[in-house]
Amino acid sequence: MSRGTSKLGVVITVVAAVAIGLSVAFAFSPVESPSKQPIKEIDCTSPAGSIKGWVVDIDGVGTNETRRIAASMLMNEYCSRPELVTEISAMDYPAVGLISYGCDSASGKIGNTNLQESLREFAPIYCEGATLALLERAEWMGLAVHDFKQEMAAYLEEQKQIFDHAASISDEGPDPEYAWVETETIQKVDEALVEITGVIENAKSMVHDDQYYDAVKALERANASLIQLGSDLYS
Repeated sequence: MSRGTSKLGVVITVVAAVAIGLSVAFAFSPVESPSKQPIKEIDCTSPAGSIKGWVVDIDGVGTNETRRIAASMLMNEYCSRPELVTEISAMDYPAVGLISYGCDSASGKIGNTNLQESLREFAPIYCEGATLALLERAEWMGLAVHDFKQEMAAYLEEQKQIFDHAASISDEGPDPEYAWVETETIQKVDEALVEITGVIENAKSMVHDDQYYDAVKALERANASLIQLGSDLYS
């Protein structure tokens, strides 16, 4: 096979890699760099819809007045604390962070005394919602890791087939300039996915141990690692 034909194989591979890379990027929705984002005021009310779902609508009716008050109280306390808004709004899923923070604060674990006292009577409600939100998030993350493995396997198999075909029809053997994912890289990706899965499972254990806000931060780390892994592999 001529070098020109081999180069065509490289182009095909690169296109495939870019396509899969884009699918990973959209799947995990990485945040744009600050330089590309417009400067705007943070809307502290953005988690309100999800908070209502986990606090008020969790009973399937959504008319319980105590739950409605609990949801309003959490949002009011949140929006009155700019530093907390900045911290939680930076998360990939702020609503999960807020309901978890509300649970731990109402339980007296985090936050200042005023916030703890304000939310204390609603602790069981917040913690029930936080458990649901965190386990749903952990389940989604587990599925994301599974999908990543499937995409990576398909990508590697496609590259291998193109590489093997190019080598089989070439009189000069494989093109040394041909793009190929090295075994070492594949091994590192596999190890990273195992580590991410471990973080997700650990977050579930934290939920069962009533460490809600720590569980949120663990899932945030897992999500960031998965995004970075996709960027590194397909770039």
